[in-house]
Parts: sequence; structure tokens; C-alpha cells
Amino acid sequence: MIDPLYDVRAEDLNSPFAIVGVRKRRRDSPLLVYQDRLLAVKYKDTSRPQSDRLKITLDNKDGLLFGDDLLMRKGTLVSFKFGYPGYSRDVGDFVLKSRKSSGGHLVLECHEAKRTRHSRTPEDRQWSQIRRSDVATQVMTRMGFAASEIDVEMSDLVLPMITQHKIADYPFLESLARAEGKEFWTDQSGGHWKSAQRNQRPARKYRYRKGIIAVGNLAGEPKIEDFGHHCPGRITLRGIDPLTGEEYVVKASDPESGSPEERVRGLIKLAESDALLSPDEGNTEAAGNDGFEIEENIGARSKAEAKNVADSLYKQYRYGALKIKVPLIGDPWLLSRQIIECWGIGPAVDGYFWTKELVHELAPARFFKTTAELTKDGLNKKNKVKKPKDPPGQQGLDQNLEGRG
Repeated sequence: MIDPLYDVRAEDLNSPFAIVGVRKRRRDSPLLVYQDRLLAVKYKDTSRPQSDRLKITLDNKDGLLFGDDLLMRKGTLVSFKFGYPGYSRDVGDFVLKSRKSSGGHLVLECHEAKRTRHSRTPEDRQWSQIRRSDVATQVMTRMGFAASEIDVEMSDLVLPMITQHKIADYPFLESLARAEGKEFWTDQSGGHWKSAQRNQRPARKYRYRKGIIAVGNLAGEPKIEDFGHHCPGRITLRGIDPLTGEEYVVKASDPESGSPEERVRGLIKLAESDALLSPDEGNTEAAGNDGFEIEENIGARSKAEAKNVADSLYKQYRYGALKIKVPLIGDPWLLSRQIIECWGIGPAVDGYFWTKELVHELAPARFFKTTAELTKDGLNKKNKVKKPKDPPGQQGLDQNLEGRG
């Protein structure tokens, strides 16, 4: 995909804007815009379970904002739109959580409104003769998502009973998804309980050229944050089948390593990696991996379900093996949970990356930059550069020349 910033005029790239408005919780409340006081905005878009964050800095040298009832009230709704003329994004509503004053500035800390509906209170509930996908739909409805915001991939197996025992809704939905080999996450469009979307085409393609800042390029030096540490070479789960009473052991590891019996069916083929090796190949800490194995007991209903859980856990660790941070020219439509391609960093690192977290920092009419935290399954295998052979007769010619010297 061609970077859409190419279509933005050069003069507009130098004129980023942000619009911040506040209103009461009621939908029909008037929106108040503080455009003349807006100094800076920092927006964190994350794929993690916690909510997106918005930090707003307003000019309050005259102290008049202290008398603004909306800004002094916790729970006020804050709307946010940012980007360039002709290329911008309306992020939606945030909830004002706290505020502080410093050096003539009023700083507002806000959390994404949609995810603040997720209760942390442990629940005890039971369902009978039902599919996990149906339970996921019911729990998401209870969390406050509208029907249009619920994206659930249907499962086939009807279970005699599903129990939510002393666990909050969000981790419960994650555990249900893991048992089906799926994932659960939320974003601006709603809640998603489905297979991981890691086979999508890259949304952006960036090139790294040192010292060159331009559209389509990284805007600075990439920084490697993690190099495969704490990433296991294998996941082993043990349990007892509740129907037969038999013990079982299932393992998930790199499909390219280990014996065929140890490979878990359904693992997608990941990029080859020097940084991830199975424990059978010894301690590989020097290559960026501790070479250890995660082993634990699990209360799965069957061996097949335990395989799904092991598979899902291994993928989760594997995709986060290599973490880098890259600075980019501000892009309002670059989102978390996307695939992007980076090249020019080096043959061991170049390739497709998963956008785990994005931090957009903007000062109206001054600057707009995006810092992306990217993850990948590991290093690419390095191609060995062979020394070219001398053409026939060249070696003798060199010796003759040396003798003459």
C-alpha cells in the first residue's frame, strides 16, 4: 500500500492540527472547544487490554480554566480529532480521569470511553448447553457494547456447561478465546472475539535511510527494545481428561524444530528466526533466547482443547520475540494491531511487523510525530556472504605482480 501521506500537500504536512472538545455525559450536551488554549496532545493507541490514553496540555496562565466546571469535573467526556487538512481522524470519546496544574499549564489525563465500561469486579456465572461464542456475545453485551460493536467468530462445539468463576469479564473472554485458538481485543469499532488477523496485507511500507526524513521513511534511528528474552522455546501443558480420567501432555513449539509428535497442529508458519530455538537445542541465550520451556497444569476439558491453548500461548510469546521502536512522520490513520513492512534496517530485522502500540504527539501548527512499538517473531536467518572466487589465472597474475614489487 502506498503511504497516503504522499497525497497530503507539503505545506499541510507542516500544519498539523488537533481539535479537543468537552461536554457532559449526556449526548445532547453542547460541545465546548478549547482550540485557542491547546498547546500539545499525546495520544497512546495500544493493542494491550488497557484503554487508550489521551494527555492534553492547555494554556492556563490566566487561571481562568480553574473556574471551568467541565474541566474540573471527573467523568467529563472529551472528544478528539487530529491530523492534517484533508487527512484527519476522529478518535471518539474519552473520559476525563484526572487533571493537574504546572507552570501555567493545565494537563488533562483521559482514558478511552469505550473500554472504561470493562468492570474489574470478579463474577460468578454459569451457562449450560451453549457454545463459547454465544457466551462471548452475551458477556460483551453485558459490558455495554451495542450489537453493531460486537464482532464474534462463531464456534461449533456445544458444551454442557461453561463457568465464569471469580474472574472479571475481560480476562474471562480472553480465556474463552484462547480455548478456541482465537483472541479477544477491543478498539474504536468495538469488541472482537475471533482468530488473530496477522495474515493481512501490510498497511504501510517504510524504508530506513540514515539522515533522511521524508514520507515513506523512518524519521530517525530504530531502537531495539527486546531481543527474544523471556520468549520460551516450547509450551507444555498437562492435565487430566474429565471424561476418561487419563492424563495428557501437549506441547507447542516451532513447527520447524522438534519431532513431528511434538508439533501442535494449526501453528501458522512464521518467519524463520535465529533468535528462537527449541529447548532441545540447548540454551541459546547468546542468540537472544533463554532456551527455556514453560510447563504448567491446565484444567482443559480435553486434550484437543489443551492443544488449542498451548498453540495460542506459544503464538502470543513468539510474536513478541523481537521488539523495536521506530520514529515516524505523524500519521493519524496508522493504527495498532496492523501489519507494516520496514526495510533498510538490516537483513536480520527487515520484514513484516505487528504494531503493538502507537504514541502520537502533536503541537498544533508546529510538529506531529508518531512513535511505533513494533513486534516480530524474531530475527531473519542471515544470508552468508561468500567471498567471490578469483577468475582463472588471476591468482598467478597477482603473485607475479607482488614479485615485481
